Amino acid sequence: MKEPTLFDLIIIMLLAVSSVYAIAQLFASNLGAIVKIGITVLVIYVSARAVSSILHTSSSYGIVLIRSKRYISFIESLADRFSSIWTFLADLGLVLAFGVLSYFIIKKNSKYKLILLSIGITLIFIITFLVTPIIFPLARMLITAKEIREYQDLADKGFTQSQRSFFSLAFAISPFLGYVIATTFSLFLQSLITVLDLIRAFSGGITAQNVTPGVVPVIPGITIPLLEGIIALIVILVVHEGAHGLLCRINRVKIQSTGIALFGAVPVGAFVDPDEKDMFSRDSLTISRIVVAGPAANLFLTVILFFLMIPLLVFKSFFGINDPLFGFVVRTLQLSIVLNFGIGTINLIPLFMFDGYYLVNANVNNKELKKVIFYTTLIMFLIIVLPIFFRL
Repeated sequence: MKEPTLFDLIIIMLLAVSSVYAIAQLFASNLGAIVKIGITVLVIYVSARAVSSILHTSSSYGIVLIRSKRYISFIESLADRFSSIWTFLADLGLVLAFGVLSYFIIKKNSKYKLILLSIGITLIFIITFLVTPIIFPLARMLITAKEIREYQDLADKGFTQSQRSFFSLAFAISPFLGYVIATTFSLFLQSLITVLDLIRAFSGGITAQNVTPGVVPVIPGITIPLLEGIIALIVILVVHEGAHGLLCRINRVKIQSTGIALFGAVPVGAFVDPDEKDMFSRDSLTISRIVVAGPAANLFLTVILFFLMIPLLVFKSFFGINDPLFGFVVRTLQLSIVLNFGIGTINLIPLFMFDGYYLVNANVNNKELKKVIFYTTLIMFLIIVLPIFFRL
């Protein structure tokens, strides 16, 4: 693969915009679900082949990786300059991931365990009880996907007492067991509700189209504002993957490349590509630090942006500011809070290719238990995705 030039990236961006527009128009049409899926697959296939041709690389199931070595030296310089700070933050991330259980994981930092636990659990309380309550109202305001509106309508009407109790329990356990277990438990609750709704649908109580999926598409210009969405996603990806890269460098794991992952021509993620054989040969604490750095960085940024947003909103309300540029900055900030929180927590679910998968794999020794965790999580995830197909 050749190093991508600015002209290559411009052509790929135009392909991405064209693909998204075509697919958006397709799903707004009255064509049947089979036709929509078929044309979508064709658009993704053709755009992936076009990108592969431009970059002289290959694609796999519509996924194309744009690799570059240009930014490795910058990551290495930043890591070497503040290595002790990044390591401390990674250990703090382990507290966010596992709560008080992280005491048994951070073996080599016994000197700082109590400090880490105190700060980490305080952060969990801030995220859970201050930030989380504003996430859905902000999401409803900024994300146009109808699933967000449906969830908010359910919340406005009130869940049943048992549903409220179970979701409250999911929040309550996060300071003690961390977001790996709390988000997985939330996934279990959502999949259970979806199964019950699907049973009602098949028995004639409701239509299958009325079953709300547990996932929401996030596409700039379609389900989120275009410019605000692009800026927010760039920040999220740079922070997430940059944190992985910093911890790789600190632990002397070679970084082979950095880059962007495309689905067809549409960017769906960024990556730092470490030498995985070297990385996964390390001890469990080193692996955990590298893996947790990404979602932890997103959660740290969520808290920072939350406390930055509050004075801006007070300032706007007090002085009655209606300046379009100020509004753009506030919307970008709010969208960044929602998406950073989503990426940070969802990535901790022990689902294959998610960071939570590698965290559990590094810290659970029983192979059979790991299989149960991974396959159960996969089944639950597929269940909450299933209702999407009834809406096509």
